[in-house]
Amino acid sequence: MSQDSNVDLKELLEQSGWMDQAVKVEESVYHLRWGSAELVIGITDHALAVFAPMFKELPSGKEAAFCYRLLQLNDTMGGVAGFALQPDGWIVLNAGRSVKGMDADEFKALVYTVGQFADTYDDQLFDEFYRSPMSGQHRLPTDMLPGEDDLGPDDPEDEDGATTEER
Repeated sequence: MSQDSNVDLKELLEQSGWMDQAVKVEESVYHLRWGSAELVIGITDHALAVFAPMFKELPSGKEAAFCYRLLQLNDTMGGVAGFALQPDGWIVLNAGRSVKGMDADEFKALVYTVGQFADTYDDQLFDEFYRSPMSGQHRLPTDMLPGEDDLGPDDPEDEDGATTEER
């Protein structure tokens, strides 16, 4: 590809129908929201990379079980995408390929695959490994997560104090 690789990425996003939702971050990098997941799509002269930052660090005290689960999930994605631990500690779901011969359909399939898996697995993994009152390890800031007051009462009472069973 030429030095105008961002033009090519923009064109691929337009052909795929995602340009309206894409946010340009850098010359050849766009962010795209996919359900509850955020995708980062980047292109160079030689390669396309699509990744979804999932968690900023491994779940404390559950590192081995979490990594084992990621390996199991990697097996379900048919070699198209996979989880990785980046040097800065972030757990990402990523996929990539050479841009040589890539067309809009191949681009769309790669982005769609990462988006679908990330949107599915971010919630599952959060519920399985990160959900706790003391957790702040999910990719969302802790002030964005519901606090105990936001989760509702412990017993199913109405405003008048009657429980569901009493009605």
